[in-house]
Amino acid sequence: MLAEEEKREVDQAQKELQWDSEKRNVALQKLKAWYLDPLEVERIVLYAFMSGQVVSSFRTAKLSPEMQEAIAEAKKQKGIRRWTKLQRGRETSFNLKDKEENDIIIERKTMDSEEDDIEAGMKKLEGVSKSEQRRLMLKIRDKEMTKYISTKSDETWVSEEDAKAIEDAESNKGDFKLKSDPAYIVPEELQVNARIQRNEMLLFTEEIYLQKMAFNQEFLALREVREYEEKKKAAQEAALKQVEQESLHTKLKYEKHVLLERNSAIISSFDNALEDLRTNRFNLEVNIKAAALKMMALYQELHFLQKSQPTEESLDEKIHEKMKSVHDMRVKLEEQEKLMEAKKEEITLLTNRREEIMNEFDRIFPEPDDPQKPILHKLFIKIIRRVKRNPDGTLADSDEDSDLEETVADAADDEDYEDDDVVEVCPPNVTQYFYDQMFKLRERCVEEDWLIKEANMALDVLTRERDNIVKKKKLTDASLESVEKEIAIFQKEKQYSLNEIDIVLSEKMHQIEFLEGGELPEDLSRGLVFDNAVFQNLKDIIADHMKAKQSLKELHKELRKEHQTLNREKKIEDERTANIEARCVEVQMLKFGQVIDMEVLDVISKDMKKDTKELKEQLRTQETQHGLEVHEWNKKIEDATDDIAACTKENSHVLHTIADLKTRQNYLTASMKARVTATLKDPLVEKKKHGNKWNINKPTKDTGFLPEETHYSDK
Repeated sequence: MLAEEEKREVDQAQKELQWDSEKRNVALQKLKAWYLDPLEVERIVLYAFMSGQVVSSFRTAKLSPEMQEAIAEAKKQKGIRRWTKLQRGRETSFNLKDKEENDIIIERKTMDSEEDDIEAGMKKLEGVSKSEQRRLMLKIRDKEMTKYISTKSDETWVSEEDAKAIEDAESNKGDFKLKSDPAYIVPEELQVNARIQRNEMLLFTEEIYLQKMAFNQEFLALREVREYEEKKKAAQEAALKQVEQESLHTKLKYEKHVLLERNSAIISSFDNALEDLRTNRFNLEVNIKAAALKMMALYQELHFLQKSQPTEESLDEKIHEKMKSVHDMRVKLEEQEKLMEAKKEEITLLTNRREEIMNEFDRIFPEPDDPQKPILHKLFIKIIRRVKRNPDGTLADSDEDSDLEETVADAADDEDYEDDDVVEVCPPNVTQYFYDQMFKLRERCVEEDWLIKEANMALDVLTRERDNIVKKKKLTDASLESVEKEIAIFQKEKQYSLNEIDIVLSEKMHQIEFLEGGELPEDLSRGLVFDNAVFQNLKDIIADHMKAKQSLKELHKELRKEHQTLNREKKIEDERTANIEARCVEVQMLKFGQVIDMEVLDVISKDMKKDTKELKEQLRTQETQHGLEVHEWNKKIEDATDDIAACTKENSHVLHTIADLKTRQNYLTASMKARVTATLKDPLVEKKKHGNKWNINKPTKDTGFLPEETHYSDK
C-alpha cells in the first residue's frame, strides 16, 4: 500500500513537472518567436584585446515575406518606369534623327536637281546657234546666281542651333532650378505620387537593411577571427606544458618567444580591424540616423500624397483617355490619308488611260490632215449618256438595271445631251471603218469619264471625312492641352505643399560654405543645400562655359578675319564688274548707238520664235480648213455645172419646139389670108386679133413655153 501510494505520488509529481516544463517551453518559444525569430542579427558586443575598445553589431530584423514581395513589386515598377522613359527618349531621338535625315535628303535632292539642270543646260550648248548658246548661257548664269543668292543669309536670319541655344538659356537661366521658385515647373521625371513615394520608401528600407547586413557580416567575420585565436591560444598553452616536460628548456623558450610575438601581432591586427570597424559603425550609424530622419520626411510626404491621390488618379484617367483619343484620331487620319492617296493614284491612272484613248483616236488616221478627222472628232467629243451594261456585256433591259449615267467629255452641261430618240449613223463623207473605230473609242472614253467622275466623287467624300477628322483631332488636341495644363497646375500646387514639409539634415562644419566675413552667420535661412554630385556638376558647368566662351572668342576672331578677306575680294570683284559693265556700254554705244537690254532682247527673240511657231501652227490649221472648204466648194461647183448642163439641154429642146410652132403659125396665117376675100373690120375685133397675135409670138416669161390655149378670130 505504501509503495503504491508512493508510486502514485511520484507519477503525479512527474506529470505536474512535465506540464510545468511544457508550459515554460511554450512560453519560451513564444518569447523567442516574438523577440528572436524576427531578428536576422542580434546585438553582439566585441571587445579588443589591448586597446579596450568595444564594438557592437546592429540589431537587424528580417524582412518579412510581405515586405520582400512589396520590394520586388517596387523594383518591377521602377524598371517599367525606367524602360518607358528610355523608350520615350529613343522615340524622340529617332524622330529628331529622321527629321534631320529627311532635311538632309531634301537638301541633297534639291542640290542634285540644280546640278543636273546646269549639266543639262551645258549639254544643250553643243550643236546650237550662237544666239541660242548665248541665251542658254545667260539662263545657266541666272540659275547659278539664284543658287548662290539662295545660300546668302538674310539680315533677319538666325541659326537654328543658336536659336535653340538661346531658348534653352532663357528657359534654363540660372545655375540651378529651385523647387521653391514660384515659376518652377515640375519635370515629368520628377513628378511623384503616393505609389511612387511608397516604392521609394520600400527601396530605401531595403537599402538600410543591406547596409546593416553588410556591416554585420564584417563584424561576424572579425568575431570568428577572435574566437579562433582564443581557441588557438588555449591549445597552444596546453601543448607548451606538454612540450616543456618532453623537450629542452631552451628550445621551448625560443618557440614560446616566437609564438608570443606572432600572437601579439595577430592581436594588434585584430585591434586595428576592430578600430576600423568601430569607425565604420559610427559612420554607418550616423547615416542610419539620417536615413531615419529622411524616412520620417518621406512618411509625411506619403501622407500628403495619399490625400491627393484621388485627384491625381482622376487626372491620370483623363490624360490617358485624351491621349488614346489623340492616338485614335492620328491613326484614323493616317488611314484616311492613305485612302486619299490611293484614290488620287486611281484618278491619275484613269486620266492616263483616257489620254491614251485620245492618242489612239489620233493614231487611227494614217494621215494627220485627213479630211475625215474633224468630222469624226466632232462626233467623238459629242456629249452622250453612258448605258449600264450587264456583266456579260449586253445592255440591261429593265428600267432599274439601265440607269443612265451621265458623263461629259469636255466639261459640258447636262442640258447639252443628245436626244435619245435620235439614231446616229455614219456620215456620208466618212469611211465606215473609221466610224466604227471612233465609236468603240468613244464608248471606252465614256466609260473612263464615268469612272473618273465616280473616283472624284469618292475623293470628295474622303476629303470631307478627312476634314471632319482634322476638326475632331484639333478638338482632342485642345482638350489634351487643357488637361496637361491642369496637371501642370496640380503638380505645381503639390510641389508647393511638399516644400512646406520640414527636412532635417546633419551637416559638418567643412560642408558649410555660406559665410559672411569669414564667419558662420547666425541665420542660415538664406542658405541652400546641394548634393555633392550636383555641386560638382555646377562647377563643371562653369568650367564648360569658360571653355565654350574661349572657343567662341576664337571662332569670332577667325570669322572676323574671313569677313575682312571677303570684303576685300568683294571690292575687287565690284571694280572688275564695273569695268566690264562700262566696256559693255561702250561697245553697245559704238555698235548700236544706244544701250540695249539683253534680257529684253532675249525675251523678244524668244517671243518671236514662239510667235513664229504659233503662226506656223495657225497657218497649218487654216490651210487644212481652207482645203476642206475648197473641196466642198469644188463639189458644189460640179453639182451646179451638172444642173446648168441639164437646164441648157432642156432650154434647147424648148427653143426647137418654139421654132416649129412659129413656122406652123406663119403657114396658117398665110393660108387664112389667102382665103379671106372681104371682111368687115371692126375696131374691137381688130384689137383682139392683134392681142392674140402678140400672145402667139411672145413666150411666157417664167417657163419659156407658149400659153396653153391660143384663140384665133376671123371676124
